[in-house]
Amino acid sequence: MVPATTSLFQTRQPLAPQGNAPINPVWRASLAALVLIGSSLAFPEEPVGQWNPMESDGRIVKDETDQGSDGVMIQSAVVEGKPGFDGAQTAVEIRKIDRFKIDRELTLAVWLRPTTVNRQRLLGKLHFNTGWNTPMPGLMFNENGCVFAGLWDKAGKNKCTLENQTPVPAQTWTHLALAVNGEKVVLYVNGLPEAEAPFTAALGWNESPLTLGRIRPEDRPFRGLMGEVRLYNQGLSAKEVKHLVDEG
Repeated sequence: MVPATTSLFQTRQPLAPQGNAPINPVWRASLAALVLIGSSLAFPEEPVGQWNPMESDGRIVKDETDQGSDGVMIQSAVVEGKPGFDGAQTAVEIRKIDRFKIDRELTLAVWLRPTTVNRQRLLGKLHFNTGWNTPMPGLMFNENGCVFAGLWDKAGKNKCTLENQTPVPAQTWTHLALAVNGEKVVLYVNGLPEAEAPFTAALGWNESPLTLGRIRPEDRPFRGLMGEVRLYNQGLSAKEVKHLVDEG
């Protein structure tokens, strides 16, 4: 039984501030938690590396994160009247790769507009054995214009490869992402999962540069325009990859 001098409404804390009243601490904490949860659902984690080869002075491609891992442009070309990346003559080497703290998870995401799509190395890192073709990790086009993704375990002895079944269209901007979350690896094209495989080992991530536009000098290079490239040391979810595509 409620005492005659106390009402239920008098004993409850308001959910929201009334007029100029101070914000109740419980409400403040709840609101902060909701904002945090909402942000984590809507947006991916911050990348550990982010580059746009189309925005270069012809020598350096700036890392847009606070890691400071700028890329070095190898033989720039003239694109739209200024030094830039055309994917036929040029490549970008990102050499300070120890800063990224890659272990069991990673996401490598890229926007590109290929001129042609047959048998090209898009971006990636060399294996310890430089004569081996599967990157550590990396993305390529196969002879049919489909996307090939490869990666290795930390020892460089066991590899995982994925391919999608639909050729990427030429002369069209396309988003590709390779995501590893410690349980599986997924290949995404325009935000849609197109191939996946189990993968639970620590990732191979050696001291070779992360190269955009090719993987080694003698490769058949990527031909076309390459936009924003992002590297995460976490495996993004399908929703997070889709957000990258919707974000543009």
